[in-house]
Amino acid sequence: MKTDSVVGSGGSQISANTYEEVAERFRAYLATQSLRMTRQREELLTAVFHAPRHFEAEDLIKTLRERQGHVSRATVYRTLSLLEECGVLRKSLFGHNRHFYESVVGRHHHDHLVCIRCGKIQEFEEPRIEEMQEQICTRYGFKILDHVHEIFGACENCQNEPTEARKH
Repeated sequence: MKTDSVVGSGGSQISANTYEEVAERFRAYLATQSLRMTRQREELLTAVFHAPRHFEAEDLIKTLRERQGHVSRATVYRTLSLLEECGVLRKSLFGHNRHFYESVVGRHHHDHLVCIRCGKIQEFEEPRIEEMQEQICTRYGFKILDHVHEIFGACENCQNEPTEARKH
């Protein structure tokens, strides 16, 4: 059986095979905070597990409402924060004060290209960048615990779009 991994706080690897294992990890984390897995948190965790790779909290709220979910906006934001704390999600700021979440379950480290025109987010992996970061940290006696690399610009489609079409 293939084992996925969850990257926890500080980049530590956590084994996870299934939704049930992720849910159990979340339940265990909630218990350490004297909280319990409510029906709303369970519903939200299921929605997160099936969300696109990069999503905003408001997208999740809309999805839950379309499914006749009864989860308040405050519960969504609190639960996303708890999922981030326990190492199931990572939150990133991709320009224009837009926070995106992505599941780190079964995902290898990757970086992002972010189009500031259309909002497209492209993931990429580049071993040379990772190697350079290690070399730089070694040179300065610094130990990497985690990092985020995001490059902002214009995607190929937006570069080819006529200037007039970009004006609002």
